[in-house]
Amino acid sequence: MKHYRVISADSHAIEPPDLWQRYLPRAYTDRGPRVVSTDSGDRWVCEGLPSHVARRPMGAVARNRDKAYAAAAEGDKRYATDATDWQPDARVEYMRMDGVDAEVLYPNYTMRAFGIPDPQLQQAVCQAYNDWLSDFCRSHPQDLFGVGVVPVFDIEWAIQECRRAKAKGLVGVLLPQDTPDGSRYSAPEWDRLWATLDELNMPLSLHIIASGHANVNWTQDETGEESAAVGYAVLPVRMARAFATFILEGVFDRHPGLRLISAENELSWAANFLHRLDWGYHRRTMAKDPMVRCRRLPSEYWHEHCYLTFIDDVPGVMLREFIGVDRMMWSSDFPHLDSSWPESQQFLDRHFAGVPADHMQSIVADNCVRLYGLVG
Repeated sequence: MKHYRVISADSHAIEPPDLWQRYLPRAYTDRGPRVVSTDSGDRWVCEGLPSHVARRPMGAVARNRDKAYAAAAEGDKRYATDATDWQPDARVEYMRMDGVDAEVLYPNYTMRAFGIPDPQLQQAVCQAYNDWLSDFCRSHPQDLFGVGVVPVFDIEWAIQECRRAKAKGLVGVLLPQDTPDGSRYSAPEWDRLWATLDELNMPLSLHIIASGHANVNWTQDETGEESAAVGYAVLPVRMARAFATFILEGVFDRHPGLRLISAENELSWAANFLHRLDWGYHRRTMAKDPMVRCRRLPSEYWHEHCYLTFIDDVPGVMLREFIGVDRMMWSSDFPHLDSSWPESQQFLDRHFAGVPADHMQSIVADNCVRLYGLVG
């Protein structure tokens, strides 16, 4: 059995440009995602979504981090120039170079699929991605663990896709932070989905950039290009709202085995969030707030059901005993520009200087093994 010393709990699979031409049913191939070349560079296009720059540095960081940043600044928008970006053997080689034993893989471009307005097309696109991801991970079952992408237009369809993802070897599911119709995840109609995830022992992930909206206008300029700085500053707000819904509105009381992950939202925000949850619970319970349906102190649910991944958050690690040592999972974010690759060991040394060895081992590997039931 493999002993995991370091696991990235949130890395990203890089979708090949022809993924959906190979995996979608023929009726959808002309409507699904694909990379097209334009005078200004390569772009992802998909029916119902704004075109999106297919940025080459998503994979180039694996060759030269500084060069990748320079290319981004200079507008290098090539995409399909190195097929090793989507070859499992090369992926594992990059991990080994970084001292990482395994990765939990979230999507890259596919997170935008939650914004596709046509329910059937969105379902087909995500199902095709799940098929590809399963194939990608299969050749390295001790190293690569995939998180499936599940649209929620139709709850019964979502339930069946969760079951299919489990059968294909995926270890968790990613849902949008917001439902397509604006309903709350605490509403009774969602209970069947949470019960299914509990039954399947599959954790539920909400990723910081998987919102369910095709356009988020407050992060875009007049041309439709996104501001990374504005988006980065405001994205945590939606995650906190989603977690408050699950905790305060009784979801965990009804589904005691459900696990919820905040992916790529770092750690520090959780300390103030937990403080405000408990303070608000005492204050609002006295006021008989009808939305507060949890039966215990909110922080108790946090310490039983909730997890966080982080890339670079020294203050958050310092707050580990308040947030929960057993709630935290380190990630390299490979191969995004925020990634610690190929310097992850130096990142870990900086984050865990003076931290007890058992705390570090929990955060960089053991919590992830326990949450997903990883077997090497």
